[in-house]
Amino acid sequence: IGASLRVHQLGVDTAIMASWLEELRTVNEGILDRNVVSVKTLRSYTGKAQAVAGLLHVWRPFFYMLYAAIQADAYTAQSRAPENCRWTQQIVIPLTWLQAFLNDWNCVKQATVLRCIKAS
Repeated sequence: IGASLRVHQLGVDTAIMASWLEELRTVNEGILDRNVVSVKTLRSYTGKAQAVAGLLHVWRPFFYMLYAAIQADAYTAQSRAPENCRWTQQIVIPLTWLQAFLNDWNCVKQATVLRCIKAS
């Protein structure tokens, strides 16, 4: 499923496949390099990143802005973005933060470790 869990005496370690993180990083960079992103691309990227966020809880707050851009159909005409596209500027904040995590996999690795220590 793209992640592995390892149970040990001190808790549970989770690991996300490097290929998933690399794919997300590449798509994220591609989106940031353009002025507009198609809703289809944005929806696909958000879905894949949301799967990682299920294990990497610090990513969750950024998805509100991504979903808001996906659902912004009523505002597209006012923004003059091409049909079925969104301005990258609408989502530059969450994409920049996610890119910071994706550029430093050690940071991602540390953030995914769950330590459940038994209370005495």
